[in-house]
Amino acid sequence: MTTAASLTECTALVIWFHGLGDSGSSWADLQDHLASMPWLRWSFPDAPLQPVTCNAGDEMPSWFDLPEIPVLAGRRHTGLDVAVARVHEMLKDAEEQGIPSSRVVLGGFSQGGALSLRAGLSYSTRLAGICCLSGWADCELPSTIIQKDTPVLMCHGKADPVVPFASGQKSADALRKSSCTSVEFKSYPGLLHSVQADEMNDVRNFFKAVLPMLQKSKLRSNVASPVRAVSYHSKIENGRCHIVFEVETLEGVLLDVSQSDVRLTTHCSTMAPWPALINVSQAIATFSRKKKQLVVKAPALLNR
Repeated sequence: MTTAASLTECTALVIWFHGLGDSGSSWADLQDHLASMPWLRWSFPDAPLQPVTCNAGDEMPSWFDLPEIPVLAGRRHTGLDVAVARVHEMLKDAEEQGIPSSRVVLGGFSQGGALSLRAGLSYSTRLAGICCLSGWADCELPSTIIQKDTPVLMCHGKADPVVPFASGQKSADALRKSSCTSVEFKSYPGLLHSVQADEMNDVRNFFKAVLPMLQKSKLRSNVASPVRAVSYHSKIENGRCHIVFEVETLEGVLLDVSQSDVRLTTHCSTMAPWPALINVSQAIATFSRKKKQLVVKAPALLNR
């Protein structure tokens, strides 16, 4: 299920995965909690019907098989690889429709949260973030991690009888031990396998940090011949983000600078994600004729 907002009205996407036996539509009111972010496009897909071991083998909406409840961290789940491949296809579809992975958050509750962690951290390019509510990490997740600097928010109730609090806490620890650099784990006393208001406030704050409204600054050049080739690399140095484009000249080049990426447009288009969110108002672009490099710099917003 996807909301009716068009891609031309939205600059970011949230794909949210429901829990076992649920449906995407049951989470549609999540949009109301983040109504202050109208630039978000929402997608609430439904899991396929399939036999589930903990449900005596009967069919129910499920992203992958669960052998038992309570759910323990570090278990192997049949069908998870297939579900992850399906999510990766969703991300590729979003990119083809004009939303880069750097402007996408994967999120979910319980089983949907576990799917978001595995799919988001193993995708070929870095996402804006991953939000996992009352979820866990499967045993194969650490070996599949590619994007170690993707921001992750995990929220868990201390009284959860379905996915015990210890499962969520151990999962967050496993991500940190796997060198994930931005994992935040929030706990909520007395909360069962559900959500509550202060948890939604934490989710809202996370979304605002990783999917801010784009404030674009356009920088044009006045040099005299066409760009022949475009490649780039990025780094953080002394608290400043650098994106270095290897170019011949800057004739006809347009830079669109946002907090999450820089887009260089000429006869072709190149999107270069920042290594961290940046302060757009202090972005500076300089061109070296000698080195044939266009360097875009801006202060990093490291406390996300």
